[in-house]
Amino acid sequence: MLNSPRRVSLFCWTVAMFMGCLLTASSGNAQQRRPDTTLANVGDIPFDKTLDDSTFHVCEPGKTFQYYNEKGYYLRHKPLITKFILDKYKFNPGFENQNGYITIRFVINCEGHTGRFRIKCIDEQMHPATFPDSITHQLLEALKQYKDWQPMEYEHQTHDSYQYITFHIRKGKIITISP
Repeated sequence: MLNSPRRVSLFCWTVAMFMGCLLTASSGNAQQRRPDTTLANVGDIPFDKTLDDSTFHVCEPGKTFQYYNEKGYYLRHKPLITKFILDKYKFNPGFENQNGYITIRFVINCEGHTGRFRIKCIDEQMHPATFPDSITHQLLEALKQYKDWQPMEYEHQTHDSYQYITFHIRKGKIITISP
């Protein structure tokens, strides 16, 4: 019964499927692979040549600490940063209908320089929103102009780290700055 037409047909079909899978797998290896764009961590900010300053660099690519990995830096410096930003922000009566939250995330490298700024805006109901460029640009420029950022220190070495600052805007005025 080994040579029955049914068994021969099943054997040929199995061999054909195996060879097809083998050829498909090997031809995939011959194709050029696309670079992996998967982020190592949620919230990572990769370099974007359309947005970022090409002279800004991280000291340890792939090893950027989160803002919460080092307690207290921002909280110790928050009054100075807040005063600096509030002194730079110029209210305009045309902003009176602007309400919500503007979050600016960025990287502080191991030398204390900042870059890779990203802006997200939501309204007070937590829905995506947009604010006039005249508001977001002021806040972004204030953060870029602040020069006393300190790099994160861990085990007596400085490291790159992420930071975020959220501005609560009500009637065009800054109500709170968090964290």
